Parts: sequence; C-alpha cells; structure tokens
Amino acid sequence: MGKSSVKATRRICVAKFGEDRLSKLPDDILLTIVERLNIADAARTSIYSRRWKQIPAMLSKVVITVDPFERLCQRSNKKVPYYDAAQLNSTMIEATRSILGSRSANLYTIQLLRIKFYLGDDSIFIGQNVADTMATQNVGFADFAIMTRKCGRLCTDEELLNYGRQLVSLVYTCPSAFSGLTSLKLQNLRLGESEFPKNFGISRRLEFLSLEYCDMGMLSFLELEHPQLSEHVIVDCHFEMVDLKMLKLSDFLGQATINDLHLNFKCEKIWIVPEGPRELRQVFHKLQIVELINISEDCDLSWIMFILQGSPYLKELCIRVWDHLCEVVRDEKERKEYAFSEKKDKGLEWDTSSSNFSHHNLAVLRIFGFQTEVKFMSLIGNVSDVAVSLKKIYLYNKPVCKTCQHVVRKPSRYPGSWKQKNSLRNKIIEGMCSDVEVYFPHKITC
Repeated sequence: MGKSSVKATRRICVAKFGEDRLSKLPDDILLTIVERLNIADAARTSIYSRRWKQIPAMLSKVVITVDPFERLCQRSNKKVPYYDAAQLNSTMIEATRSILGSRSANLYTIQLLRIKFYLGDDSIFIGQNVADTMATQNVGFADFAIMTRKCGRLCTDEELLNYGRQLVSLVYTCPSAFSGLTSLKLQNLRLGESEFPKNFGISRRLEFLSLEYCDMGMLSFLELEHPQLSEHVIVDCHFEMVDLKMLKLSDFLGQATINDLHLNFKCEKIWIVPEGPRELRQVFHKLQIVELINISEDCDLSWIMFILQGSPYLKELCIRVWDHLCEVVRDEKERKEYAFSEKKDKGLEWDTSSSNFSHHNLAVLRIFGFQTEVKFMSLIGNVSDVAVSLKKIYLYNKPVCKTCQHVVRKPSRYPGSWKQKNSLRNKIIEGMCSDVEVYFPHKITC
C-alpha cells in the first residue's frame, strides 16, 4: 500500500461520507490501520492533519529496513551497485530520524524495533537515533541486521578488516543502541580476538546472534560467554573452534514454563551450572518429568540434586549414565585437536551442604546404566533422604547397542544374580522412612 493508496483511501472516505470520518475513528483503530502499512507510508500519514500527525509516534512495531528503498531503485530501472549503499543509508538515516525522533518519551512502548542497514562511517547516525530511542522509550524486542556493501567471498583481507573497524567504531560511538539489542545479525567482517567478546558483552539483553562470513583471522578460536544468549547461528565463518560456556538453565529458559525437561549431554562435558532454588523455580514451578540423557560414566552425580531442589512438583526423575561408544570421540589426537574436555564434570561445584530440604512429590526414580559404585549409591541415598513420597526405584543395566556391543568396555558391576539384587535391594531400603520398592528390569537395547 503506497502513497497513492493512502491518499485514495482518504478520498473515498471523504466522498462517501461528506467528511473525513476516518480521522474521527478512535486511536486504537487508526493505529491498527496504519500498522498495516510499511514504515514509509505510515510516516506519510502524519501530513494529512493534526489528528493523523500523532499516529506514527504511537506505533508498537517499528521496522525500518533498507529493502523497500532498494526495491524502489530497482523499479526505477536503477541498479544498486556497492557504492550506492551510501545513498541508501542516507535514506535510512532520514527514516530513523523521522520515525523515532517524533515519539514522545516513555508514552508508548515499542514492542518490536527492527533496523536493517549497511555498515559504513555514516551508519553511526542510524546508531545514534536508535540510542536516543533506547534512552527515552520502553523497547521490547530490538533487532539490528548490519550488512556490508560487498559480499564476504569477494572481499579482500583489508576490506574485511575495514568492515571490522567500522563495526567497532559504531559500537564504541553508540553503546546505548547495542546494550538494548536482543538480536544481532552481522556479516563479512574481521575483528581482533579481544574485540569479539568486548563488543558482544555490551549487548546485555542479546538472545540471538548470527555471524555470516565473520572471523578473527583464519582458523581462529571463538569463545563466547553470555548470560542471555540462547541461539547462535554461524554461517561460513573461519573459526577453527567455538567454545560456548556452561549455561544457567534459569537464564537459558528465560520466561518459559517447563513441564517436561530432556537434556542430552552426548557422553561429554556437563554444560549446565548448578543453581539455587530461587533462580530455578521461576521456570521449574510446573516441572513434572526430568530426563538426563547420556551422562558420561566419568561424571560424578551429586550435582543432579540441584534440579530436584529447584523443581518442587517433580514427579519422575530419569537418569541415563552411559558412554555410548558409537558417538564418543575416543581418538586422543582428535580429542586434543578439537579441545574436548578430559574432565567431563569440571565446573560442577554443587554444595552438598545445601541439600537439607524436603521434596514432597517425587514418586519415581529411574537410573539407566546403574553400577554398584559409590556415586550411584550416594545419589540414591541423597534422593531417598529428601523425597518423602518416593515409591519406586528402577535400576537398569547399561543399554546394549548392537553396533558397538563388542567393543572392549569397563567390566560391568551391575548385580547379575537374584541373590546380589536382593542383597542390594535390602541395603537400599534399609533405614528408609517410607515404603520404597526397588526393581531391576531386564536389559534394554538402544
């Protein structure tokens, strides 16, 4: 719906009713109409009357991208070579200044702010307009998509470095704009090793990060640690390795409400951080089933208690302890090359003294890969001590995989005979306050 369409709508209304009844509609209805226009047409409606002037400043969704201006050039039979990106950015600067500058401070919340522009020395003016908005407005989801004039595959090393310097300058000049971002998409640039974490650290609300043809030099090492980042897309980047730090489930899940939780650790390092119940209960207050899959046989199991403590309505806890040799990288040279952690429970600093609590809903505990080892017996003891309603404990042997079952493994310490199982059952239930049934089901296949 272009400029002529907006005018036509107004002319039809005047001709039919003898006056501009459209302007007399309530603000919320007018706002619904204007929000269906693209941002350029929405801005033009403000010229019709004093009544219409305030409407663009009330928009809850502000999407200003370079795409419509590029299409306009193409419809005018004009090609958009790389050097014309500056002209397109100039139009973007005017658009952001017009739309964002017209808003009164703190009156209307911007639920969605999406800006897409070309990276250049002039993009600082776009950043400043957004920074001013961040400082005076309530902004929900804020997204920057920053493009470059030239495709990364066609860029020289010097051009990639130049784009990197322009991004650093933009972040340094407009930190308030980046601090409020929840989504950031970058392409075709090269930053120094210290500049990646420093620049992304400014974006404290960042949940989504996309990097396309970005690097810190060939075969560089990218290490990211961000409390809110939940989705990271990497396309055609020359990183030899990407290291994502251990996650806090409370940060990672955000405002989500979880009923069932399934975590697969792929027989490698445990990548979650133990947390206290105050942090977890905001996302675990409806959690009823937890399944922790493929925990390495090298890991301690005491850390699992923090999940139980943080989910008061949990009914069933299932744990699968298994080094699935079909999936585990065992070659020492390869593990070293790709920096696999040799200590697979490093960082799991769970304070056992904080386990003085009672759980009133857990009824079932399942352990796959059970062995008569201290860590398994300690876990069962810890769970039974706090779970006052525990009714059933199922202890399974390691799953059998037809592909890797003949590979040499550690000797099994699963109770094989009826006598061994009965003795272990008596040992487990001895001293328990409630009646708990202990089962040893038949072996399972994967």
